[in-house]
Amino acid sequence: MKSLLFPLGLLLASSVALAAEAGEAPQPFRILSTPTGCAITFDNVSDDYRIDTSVDGRVTVTFSKQQFSAQEHQLTDVCLSGFRVTRPSDGGSAVLLQPEGYDLSAVIRSSGSLKIAFEKAMVLAGGGGDTDKSYRIGVGDQLEITVYQQPDLSKKIAVGADGTIDYPLLGSVKAAGKSVRVLQEELATSLGKDFIVNPQVSVEVTNYKSQFVFVTGQVRNPGKYPLEGGTTLKDAIALAGGILPEAGYSITVARRTVGPDGTTRDPEKMSYSRNDIESGLANLDLKPSDVVTIAEKDYVYFQGEVHKPGRYELRPGLTLMQAISLAEGLTDWANRKEIALYRKVGSTDSKQTINYKNVEKQKTPDVVLAPGDTVVVSRRSL
Repeated sequence: MKSLLFPLGLLLASSVALAAEAGEAPQPFRILSTPTGCAITFDNVSDDYRIDTSVDGRVTVTFSKQQFSAQEHQLTDVCLSGFRVTRPSDGGSAVLLQPEGYDLSAVIRSSGSLKIAFEKAMVLAGGGGDTDKSYRIGVGDQLEITVYQQPDLSKKIAVGADGTIDYPLLGSVKAAGKSVRVLQEELATSLGKDFIVNPQVSVEVTNYKSQFVFVTGQVRNPGKYPLEGGTTLKDAIALAGGILPEAGYSITVARRTVGPDGTTRDPEKMSYSRNDIESGLANLDLKPSDVVTIAEKDYVYFQGEVHKPGRYELRPGLTLMQAISLAEGLTDWANRKEIALYRKVGSTDSKQTINYKNVEKQKTPDVVLAPGDTVVVSRRSL
């Protein structure tokens, strides 16, 4: 087993039902369909989890606090062939996911949920003969081609506007859209066919000029940065000088998408937790024209019978009870039975009345706060 990895975000779509017989233990996750696969979604989980992958593509999610019922199921018509839940001796739960024809593509942590996304293997590979995910050469890139013991064939060449290079003996050679490895193999094959016995060819991109990503928001140097081979989300943030102290905990990547008919669609947006990215748990291989946005800090607001009304920074997973503690607790006159929580949902405002006494007694669950929430603690009547 090896620790994870790099994620790629996905646009989640409609729910796919899991087969379940009467009397079975409740399954620990939901399966959401995506345009190219599915996302295994765990709801209301803490941050104490670990994700491991094995060479056969299986993924194990280990939770140190959540406890799910031990079970094992075979599945059909979804991206998993089956799953198994075990209960380690030291507590918690381990969920083994067994994909069939799909590869792990993303880990997305947001709003208390954990999504493990899978894509069809051919989609991750680009659907072509070149099955690696290496950088694709583009127009304007500078290449250095070396042929062992053949100085006349060792050249520095720029990729032309038509995507080709003009190479000795071979003439015009298509380079754009190919990985370095594929171009290297094709040059060796062509030279070996008619000109050189067993040529040893190496290709290197010495100057990346064809593809860029954009980094905006709360970074030191927002701007456009060249996309090099294997550039990840974490790399792009580092190129932009790192995250500012004013930054929040949400990072969004907007990716251009093209439909089956070739028309450009609205960008796909993928959200990541800053903590997951910084820890290496969740990272993303960037693609040309990706737009990375580091959000500002989010806040929640307290009014009424708390010792310190005002604005408080919203950290991931912050609950009402924790936030009241930040506000130094409720006053003696606080109405604990009716605390009002105002939340903006889309273009409308909603109000939720919370019996805080029941939360303190653990009769009802604590409430996870959202950006912009306003908590109003009224004064109790005599």
